[in-house]
Amino acid sequence: MNTVVFRALAACAALSLLVVSADLTVARTVLPEGAAVKASRENILAAMRRERGYDASMTANSGRFQANVYLRLARQVLADSSAEIVVVEHEDWYQAFLEYADLADDEVPELLRLMREHGQDALLDLREDAVIARVSEGRRPELAMNVRLAFAVREGAADSYAYEDRLSDPAVLVHNDSVITFRLMDFGDQVFHDEIRGSKVRPLTGSLGTLFSVIGLAEVRSVRMATADDGTSVSIATARKALVSVPAAVTTSPSGRSERGVSASRADLVALEQRLRRPLEFEYVKTDWDRVVAASRAATGNPLPLDVEFIGNMALRLSDGVDTMYTDFPYRSGHQGYMEYPRAVLDHVEGGVTVITHAHEDHWDARAFDRTELKLIAHPDIAAGLDAARVLPWGDAVTYGGIEVQPVSTPHTDTHVSYRVLWGGRRLYFTGDTESPQQLLREQDLDVAFVSPWLLRAVIESGSTIDAEMIVVYHHRVGEDVPRGPGIHVPTQRGRFVIR
Repeated sequence: MNTVVFRALAACAALSLLVVSADLTVARTVLPEGAAVKASRENILAAMRRERGYDASMTANSGRFQANVYLRLARQVLADSSAEIVVVEHEDWYQAFLEYADLADDEVPELLRLMREHGQDALLDLREDAVIARVSEGRRPELAMNVRLAFAVREGAADSYAYEDRLSDPAVLVHNDSVITFRLMDFGDQVFHDEIRGSKVRPLTGSLGTLFSVIGLAEVRSVRMATADDGTSVSIATARKALVSVPAAVTTSPSGRSERGVSASRADLVALEQRLRRPLEFEYVKTDWDRVVAASRAATGNPLPLDVEFIGNMALRLSDGVDTMYTDFPYRSGHQGYMEYPRAVLDHVEGGVTVITHAHEDHWDARAFDRTELKLIAHPDIAAGLDAARVLPWGDAVTYGGIEVQPVSTPHTDTHVSYRVLWGGRRLYFTGDTESPQQLLREQDLDVAFVSPWLLRAVIESGSTIDAEMIVVYHHRVGEDVPRGPGIHVPTQRGRFVIR
């Protein structure tokens, strides 16, 4: 009975995947994994128009259509840029498909309508080493990527959606969670969706429909797909219920009708099925979706907010929930009468990186640093003698996770540096203790400038303007008369604020 059940489930598995596409709309973000870009509607449409010979508006053909467009645009991105993370917004895909299929709003397929209503966007992770760790059996694909389809669950709204395909045999219900992830691989002669999470199916008609109304939905786990010369596609789909997992064949016509199995009278389709049943097995790399999501939000101009805590002096903790950066911390508490901080602060330091402007003790305490697990970005003179594994290589640009740190030599001590930081599409600038405003005034289009009170006074007295949306004053003493004005924020010790 289980074999029969899963053959029916497999008939609709290929229909449950919504794959989207990407191109080059350059955003201001820098990542060690590669830049994130947003797909343009024009490039999506151009890729769609190369799909011919079958009805892409039919639910049964949607997985094939979208995978082909997706892979084509992924190759374009890899060929034309250094981008490795691609964002596709649901409205761009929706409008491009309407123009491609020449449909009105009231004629769109139900899957496309649901994707738009829920705001389901897609991420494509093209990093070369982020998918397959090892080929256990079979061959390596020509192109492999990670895919994440997701929508935000709003308060009081559904955390999933479902739709029916009445042209499949039997008719099926497809249920998609708010987050679907899978591996997508192109072998040239077939496309493979594997490690699918978040999509389920259930037959609706016939005896199997009656049975599954009792035992419920089964999880779709993989789909392998190939296409004959006349546009007919063959899929080997695997669905899982409890501990049972059975692959089965599905034939889908160009007009979008799906049937279980492959006709023995079609030698070409039988050959496709045999090819699809050849073993393919991989060990995969675990995907860091938090980091990919952070990169994607930066690319679309909606970066993760930065939570900022003012520890004291020029010590800050900044975090977007993915990466954490400290500035001029740990320092010697209370040195030269500046701000003290509780010893417990060190005990609660999580992983992250700290950037040090110079070696004065109100900015840097090497012994306290040893009590943490932080990585260090600092001039080589400061880093000398420390565990090399904890020191990031010094250079014009130093990266940590999704953060790029650019040292800028400025007057104060022989090795004093200010820092320009690119993070989630934002430009931040940390002056450190320099008394000279020249470099600060050269900086352009800053989102936030972190400035000492004396440097801010020097700028004001010179009649100049800092090119920043927001100015944060740090290294002030308690009760100090600090310059105030529009766009200037003076945090209190242990106070917190958010950079959007």
